[in-house]
Amino acid sequence: PAPKCLPDTRIAVREKIAQWLHDREGLPILWLKGPAGYGKSSIAQTIAEECHESGNLAGSFFFSRGHAGRSNITGFIPTISSQLTINIPSSRNLVYQAILNDPSISDKARQKQFKRLVIDPLHQLKDIVTPKVLVIDALDECGTNASVDELVKIMANTQFPLRVFITSRQESDIQEVFRDPMINDKTHHLALETFQAEDDIHVFLHHQFSLIYERKQLALHGIPEVWPSVADLKRLVELSSGLFIFASTVVRLVAEDDEDGHPTQRLKVVLETPPGLNNLYTQILSTANLGPNFQNIVGTIILLKEPLTVKKLEQLLQLKTHTILNALSKLHSILMIPNNNDTPIRLFHKSLFDHLTNQVHAGESFIDLKVHTIHITLACLKSM
Repeated sequence: PAPKCLPDTRIAVREKIAQWLHDREGLPILWLKGPAGYGKSSIAQTIAEECHESGNLAGSFFFSRGHAGRSNITGFIPTISSQLTINIPSSRNLVYQAILNDPSISDKARQKQFKRLVIDPLHQLKDIVTPKVLVIDALDECGTNASVDELVKIMANTQFPLRVFITSRQESDIQEVFRDPMINDKTHHLALETFQAEDDIHVFLHHQFSLIYERKQLALHGIPEVWPSVADLKRLVELSSGLFIFASTVVRLVAEDDEDGHPTQRLKVVLETPPGLNNLYTQILSTANLGPNFQNIVGTIILLKEPLTVKKLEQLLQLKTHTILNALSKLHSILMIPNNNDTPIRLFHKSLFDHLTNQVHAGESFIDLKVHTIHITLACLKSM
């Protein structure tokens, strides 16, 4: 899951969510929608942790493309019903009894599973006076359009004491689901981009650069303690255009441990980059080793539903380990590249996929979806 919000940030949107949570007459669903990179997952993580601390969390599920068990809705209800028995111990026997009464419940329709294993146990607890919250993050990464439709329709049948907090991008298929009158009438809509984020991004950057300064005291010896300068920090906030993913990518880039760039030099490059996330990605990718294997390696990483380790990539693509690592050596700020060859390589954020598969934005680093899907299919056949 994403890190939670820093203290005293995202106050306005969190207050709106809190008002919905504490209103006994409120709608059963709150949909927090917004473009990629606006910090929806951090808000979801914060809400989940706060509800857990107050004893009001029913469960949480953070969908994520490329993460086994979290990229589709197959494990959603078993996970939530299991969490319910832990988060609300008084529901445990009721959930167990529901399974004993119908041992084949896992074979039933998900609508029925959710009712028997989550909704009914909560309704049978007569002492609940405050809503119990179910947090669902990144609905847009739960698989197919049909899965989105099915899950939202299941959630639309909830009632007090269960409340459902959902985050997602504003993709057309998801908007269409929420336009359904049966769902729309039960949903409170919050558009994240309508909330001012610049002050929060300033707090985030100031906090993260303070940590970098502490960690890299030797490299930053002689650099003024107020680093970046007030003007540079203001410029970074402007460049972010309200995107937290821009800010977090900059932090990872400046904090990278390699011999090719000093933190102050990397920061200078960022400050000279035009505004927007795509321009930042372009700048980072311009330093990459765009050799003959780049599209092959990076394309495989971003396209496969289940991420692969370096060892698995080596086997699939018939490449040497050093060839793969060399192609990825400048991409630590945008890809989670582990220190060992047995942990999968993942994207930090889905927006990188969007960038690389858009020829206008990606330029020389463009990954052609159709062409590369064929390459992966052929590679799979060869490795069998």
